[in-house]
Amino acid sequence: MTRGRGSAHSRFHRRLTNWSPDHNHWNDKLYPSWEEGDPRWQNCWKGGRVVAYLTSDSPALIGSNVTFHVALKFPRCQREDNDSNIVYDRKCVNGQYYQTTGGSSAMVSINTTNVTLGNQIMEVSVYRRNYRSYQPVTTANVVYVVTDKIPFYVNISQKNDRNTTDRIFIKDIPIIFSVQIHDPSHYLNRSEISYHWDFGDGSGAFVSNNSVSTHTYTLPGNFSLNMFVQAIIPTPCGPVTPPSPFPTVNVTTQLPFSVSPAFESSTGQAPADGCHIPRYGPYNTSLSIAGLHL
Repeated sequence: MTRGRGSAHSRFHRRLTNWSPDHNHWNDKLYPSWEEGDPRWQNCWKGGRVVAYLTSDSPALIGSNVTFHVALKFPRCQREDNDSNIVYDRKCVNGQYYQTTGGSSAMVSINTTNVTLGNQIMEVSVYRRNYRSYQPVTTANVVYVVTDKIPFYVNISQKNDRNTTDRIFIKDIPIIFSVQIHDPSHYLNRSEISYHWDFGDGSGAFVSNNSVSTHTYTLPGNFSLNMFVQAIIPTPCGPVTPPSPFPTVNVTTQLPFSVSPAFESSTGQAPADGCHIPRYGPYNTSLSIAGLHL
């Protein structure tokens, strides 16, 4: 995979011959790069074009690992055998093969400690071995996000609620709020995590270490729910970049992730004694409470 951050640590399934991401410049003679539209792409693979599908598990909280997965789709009737050779399938008629294991897929994780906040691009280049060099087969790229705000989503539910997306609930019936933190690399496993709630109905704010909270609205009306997650993350002693008090990037992800600067906090400080750093994730949404059963 190419065009990652040279200062970020990586974990590769296999190292490229005569190249190390931490010590060498890219060897264009050994691993040539072709621009889009180069006519050589048309004949680089017998039987048609190979397509690479590149995905990531971003957004990634800065300091955590972000993982990329690439899988190759071969031309019709081509597949990979048990020895990672690409062969023609005699049983193939009109089908196509999507490879997800073996030599036609790969996964890499990079640490984001020294990656700039915001949208970044990871590009993968796939090569096949020739006599003295490697020939490009296909390329792909994906946008990934590094953020200083804890990524999460909140699932809100109520017993017998027929429409779970309209944000309309019934008074005097408990509402369940379940917070799901997006942390696929388990970066926050050793952190002290707390959840700060204000349901907007005058009942007051409270703090919990449980990711699931229950609240009952006793009056009908429209209410603004404000909540933020705080994580106290152990870190090696030494200078670190302090987090900013509010989100610095707009995070786009398949998760129903909501970021809103609902709570102010004095987070622009270096780690306190004990060598840790705080990270926050704010959340805000509006709820409609009805007085009658719908």
